[in-house]
Amino acid sequence: MATAYYTPGVYIEEVASGPRPIQGVGTSVTAFIGFSEKAEEVNEDGFTTRSVLGRPKLITNWTQFEKHFGGLTEKVSQGAYMPYAVQGFFNNGGVTAWVISIHAFDSHRSQALIASQKGANDPSLMIHAYEGGPAGDNIKITVKEAKATTSNTRSRSATTGPVAQAAATPGAGTAGATGTDAAAGGGNGGAGTTGGGGAGGGTGGGTPTADNTPQTNGGNADFVLEVERNGAKESFNLKLDDLPLWAERDREDEEIHAPFKKIVKVWRMTRSGKLKDRLPVFGEYQLQDGAPLFDLDLVKQSDRSILGNPNASAEQTEEAFRENAISLFYGSGPKRKGLDGLEAIDDLNLICAPDVAKAHEMGLIDDEGFRGIQSQILTFCQKTDYRFAILDAPHSQPNPENILNWRNNIAGYDSMYGALYYPWIKIMDPVTGRSKFIPPSGHIAAIYARSDSQRGVHKAPANEEIAGVIDVGMGNLPIHVTKGEQALLNPVGINCIRRFPGRGIRIWGARTLSSDPAWRYINVRRLFNYVEESVERSMQWTVFEPNDVYLWAKVRRDVTAFLRTVWLSGALFGVDPNQAFYVKCDEELNPQEIRDQGIMICEIGMAPVKPAEFVVFRFSQYA
Repeated sequence: MATAYYTPGVYIEEVASGPRPIQGVGTSVTAFIGFSEKAEEVNEDGFTTRSVLGRPKLITNWTQFEKHFGGLTEKVSQGAYMPYAVQGFFNNGGVTAWVISIHAFDSHRSQALIASQKGANDPSLMIHAYEGGPAGDNIKITVKEAKATTSNTRSRSATTGPVAQAAATPGAGTAGATGTDAAAGGGNGGAGTTGGGGAGGGTGGGTPTADNTPQTNGGNADFVLEVERNGAKESFNLKLDDLPLWAERDREDEEIHAPFKKIVKVWRMTRSGKLKDRLPVFGEYQLQDGAPLFDLDLVKQSDRSILGNPNASAEQTEEAFRENAISLFYGSGPKRKGLDGLEAIDDLNLICAPDVAKAHEMGLIDDEGFRGIQSQILTFCQKTDYRFAILDAPHSQPNPENILNWRNNIAGYDSMYGALYYPWIKIMDPVTGRSKFIPPSGHIAAIYARSDSQRGVHKAPANEEIAGVIDVGMGNLPIHVTKGEQALLNPVGINCIRRFPGRGIRIWGARTLSSDPAWRYINVRRLFNYVEESVERSMQWTVFEPNDVYLWAKVRRDVTAFLRTVWLSGALFGVDPNQAFYVKCDEELNPQEIRDQGIMICEIGMAPVKPAEFVVFRFSQYA
């Protein structure tokens, strides 16, 4: 409706005109689900705030992965493939990943951040429970004034303990994962009731006064740290500047924390300033927010009495962990955890779960369990639209005959939303210094990303070299698929990774797991995903617009303009746009009875380019 004008003058109005360009969406954001060294939220200052076990975490480089999920360690080398897959993803051109750890080898540690005498915004000490998990929540810390007559020794109250030097030289060790959301200036790190207590929240803290300012005298201790666990107390007489520095913890020796008898780890937060200002506020502090190796939200009721019970048998604990990891893999949409938790993430295109193979290899799941989990991934991709699964072959099917039988008679997948790759790839393991075979899905996802960036989503992600791979095979044996063997595997959707003399190790297959010839090729499915999602997101403005010929014309105009750019990129077949695609949105598709239901229909047809899978040169004698 036009604006009513009453006062003479000049009026300026901005009127929307012209097309509304459709913006292409991303195509190679990858989700990884598996095992890791740890799983925790870590701030930029290095403070860990909470466990992220089972929760999707956005990662854009390997350094970020190490920060939140740990790196390649001995435990990872023996019990996980996901960290290797993520590293291979970034090394081969991957850019963005969502990572879900469903089992961490190192549980989240309880912690307390203790303010300095200068004020709550200047922390003095960071204290972690030595061991991970909720048991650390039972540790209480008391910071006391050091008397001038105190000698720099450690004494045990309630029981007599050995006398030991509590001072240590600066260095750096592995900072444990830790629980409280308290950062400098926060207040939920402890159980204090008076005076604020700074970020650690202790009792008896507050602004320094003549009564609570520590006294120092020559070589005597600066303060006393009393640690109470399960009723037993132990006191440590400490000099602040002899404690290791938090900022250097990644370079310290684990032995630097030996004086604390594997109860806690203690760091000083600053290296400069007046000592009286940097000393911790006196009071009591409770370590808190330790998280277990298992997920409390999804743990079975029958397993609650087993997990964390020191008297449970190894068999009971292993079974409980197995069930919890599987439950966490499937996850929960409302709780934003596991596979179902990925549904809330809009910008997600590929899904890899390399540790399904590790669980199968370790006997945590059988063949049926392996198939069930991969089937669930395919179902999820189909249900949520625009997602595509990259599946690994099971380690138990090492040779081509085995994998062919498994594909036809056991797995039986029939889905256009996923692809299967065989065999595994061999890499150098920096932990052991020896080579090892790992599932290829992470490296394959990177090839998808690299191909999309360099050529476009319409290019089949095949005939591409995989960087950082030295061989292909399974178990301890190399497997070099021959041309004849691939002739049996390719028709049933097993994409082979092959080694070619002088050309490296390459992906030599581009098929989905679908039996429908129209959706045989990976690039066709992913091209439609790209176009459909781009149109869906950019055409949201049409909702509740008047459903008339003017709206239909605008829709035809905008979609046609977008598909023309897709055709110009080489994704659609045809010498002109009329051969490549059509867009129909008119009264024939939208008669009165359709409009009366509030529906507008736009029909789009595309002629996608198919890969030249079999290149034939015909020779004949010419005279």
